[in-house]
Amino acid sequence: MMKHLIRLQDFSRKNVTAVALVLIAVIAIYNWFVTPHSNYLMAAEKYTDAAKAMEKTGRIIESELKLKQKKLDEFAGQFDSAKQAYFDVETAKIFLAGIQSQAEKNKCLVDTLKFSPARQVITADTNDIDIKEYQVNLGVVGQYADIVMLLDSLQNRKQKVWLDNIKLKLKDPSTGYLECQAVMSLYTLKVTENINDVNTQK
Repeated sequence: MMKHLIRLQDFSRKNVTAVALVLIAVIAIYNWFVTPHSNYLMAAEKYTDAAKAMEKTGRIIESELKLKQKKLDEFAGQFDSAKQAYFDVETAKIFLAGIQSQAEKNKCLVDTLKFSPARQVITADTNDIDIKEYQVNLGVVGQYADIVMLLDSLQNRKQKVWLDNIKLKLKDPSTGYLECQAVMSLYTLKVTENINDVNTQK
């Protein structure tokens, strides 16, 4: 009986030892293979989430940039359109110097041609934009149709020429000649790019 019990105890100890060895092997296998794989999956999941977040942020930034570019293009178009109404300095000088010959081409006699000094126009950003106003007191004598043709030719250009205070009166009843007095105004525009602003935007 005692021998039988001893054999049972030896058998149980062997079983426990075997089970323990199996458990140790399972744990080792888990640590060697399963845990790294799980860590890899967790890292991959985190990377996927981060990539999705970055992709979403990228789409938002791209959308904002497109909107800003659209607004910038609109402002640039508006500026180019408004800029056409102004003379540059050289073109203004040529235009003003040619008033006499323009009058003669339209069979008008220049009676008065007085140039006022250029006047600086105050703008919000005086550092980058320089606008000057030029005024001319113009007096001509001629037939009504010729005077109208002259005034039309002075204004028939992409740059804007303002004619104010136009006054007509009969100069010579026998010939029908009229005397026309007008104040002519035009503006020059010079845009300079501020180096500091350009450097700040980089």
